[in-house]
Amino acid sequence: MVQIAAGSAGPVRVTRPSGLRDGILASRRLRYIYVQNPKCGSSTIRHSLWTAEHALGLAGPPGVPHVYSDDQPFIDDPRRWERVEDEYVFTFARNPYARVLSAYLNKVVKHRDPLVWGIFAARYGLGDGPLAFGDFLRLVARTPPDELDPHWRPQCKLLIPDLIPYDFIGSMETFEVDLRRLMRCIFGPNSEVATHAPHRTDAVEFLTQHYGKEQLELVQRIYQDDFTLLGYSPDPAQQTRVRTPVPPNPDPIRRWGRAWRLAEGLEFADAAAEFEALRAWIAGPLLEERLLRCLCELPNASAKQGLARGVRHLEEALPRGYGDAISWKWYARALTLLGRREDGLTAMIESVRRRQPPAAGTQARLRRLAWQLALVRASKGRRSDALAALGHNPRQGECDISQAQALSLVERSVIRLVASTAVALGARRRDAGPAPGVPEDPDGPRATTSGQKSHSSR
Repeated sequence: MVQIAAGSAGPVRVTRPSGLRDGILASRRLRYIYVQNPKCGSSTIRHSLWTAEHALGLAGPPGVPHVYSDDQPFIDDPRRWERVEDEYVFTFARNPYARVLSAYLNKVVKHRDPLVWGIFAARYGLGDGPLAFGDFLRLVARTPPDELDPHWRPQCKLLIPDLIPYDFIGSMETFEVDLRRLMRCIFGPNSEVATHAPHRTDAVEFLTQHYGKEQLELVQRIYQDDFTLLGYSPDPAQQTRVRTPVPPNPDPIRRWGRAWRLAEGLEFADAAAEFEALRAWIAGPLLEERLLRCLCELPNASAKQGLARGVRHLEEALPRGYGDAISWKWYARALTLLGRREDGLTAMIESVRRRQPPAAGTQARLRRLAWQLALVRASKGRRSDALAALGHNPRQGECDISQAQALSLVERSVIRLVASTAVALGARRRDAGPAPGVPEDPDGPRATTSGQKSHSSR
C-alpha cells in the first residue's frame, strides 16, 4: 500500500466535534486514545473496548456505548495530547461513497432522529416527505463543512490527519480484521471483538441503486480531502483504501495538549501564549474561542489587545457559519469586555439559539436577553431597533406583543432606568457632602423636627 504524507500548506481549520475536542475517547486507566468517526463502526469499537476493560477489572459492565456516563472507561480530555508519544492513537475511516450513503439511509430514510434529521430539515424547510439521495447531496454541498452533522461531515474535519499522528487507522472495508488486530495490540492475544451494530445499513450493497453520474461528482467535490488525505480512490469500484497517511509532526498536537493543561490549571497567561502560537498550525473558531476564554480572565491592557485580535478572527469566521454555541458565547463575552455591549448581547442571543439540544429555560433566557438588548437600543433613541429586538421573533416570523405595547414597555423601562440612576447618583452626592473648598449653602434646606421651625420661617 502506497503511503502519502498527511499535512497541508498553512493552518488546518478545526471545529468540534473532532480529535481536538469532543471527539476524543481516551481510556481513563490505559494509555490509548480513540478518535471517534461516526458511521465507521464506532458503536462496535466502543463496546469492544469497554468489554475488554471490564474483563481486566478496569471498568464496570458495558452499557449503551453512546449514552455517556461516569461508568464509561473513556474521557474526553484534550490534555492527553501533550504526551502523545506515550499513547496508542487510532481511528477508523471509510470510503466516502459508502459513508455518506450509510448516513443517508440511517438518519434520513430509516430513523429521522430530531437531533440529526430534525435540525437538517428545519434548516432547509423540509417537510415529512421522502428526500431523494441526490437532493440530500445537493443540500450537503451548499452547507459549510463545519455546519454539517458529524454523520456526514467530511472525515478529515473529524479525524484531522494533518495534525494527529495516528499509530493505526483502520478501515471499514476490512473492519473485522482491523478491529481484531487493534484489540490484540492493546489488550493482548486473547481479546475478543464485541459486536454492537444497531445502526448498520450495509450501504456498500446499495451503491449501484443510489449512485449516478451526478451523485458521484457531488461526493467527489464534497469529500475531496477525504479521498486525498485518507487514501481512497475516486473510482467507486475501488472501495478499499489504496494509500495510508504518513503521521505528521507531533509538535502542534503536543502544544495543543499543553495549552489545555495550562488553561485547566488557571494559568491563563501561559495558556494564551500557547494558543496564540498555535495559530501557525490551527485556524478556526475552536482555537479562537479557547484563546478568548483565557484572555477574558486577564483584565489588563495586553489582554485587551489580544481580545480585539481574537474578535477580529471570529468576526471573519462566524458570519460564514463556522462555529457553535460555545464559540458565540466567548465571542459575546469578549465583545462585552471591549465595551461593545449591544454587539455582545446580540452574539449571546445567537449562542443560546444554537444550543443543541436546547437547555432548560432557553426561551426564558432569550426573552431576558431580548429585553436587555431592547433597553440598550432604546437608551440610544433607536426605537424601531428596540422594537425589533423585543417584539419580533425571526424564527417564527411573528411578534409576541403588539408594537404599541412593546414601545410603551420599552420607553417606560428606559424612564425607570434613567430615574433610578439619577436617584442613585443624587444619593451618592448627598452622602459625599459638599465638595472640597465649597462652603455649605446657609440657605439650603435643613432637617427639622416637630415643634421646631427653620430660621427662614421666622
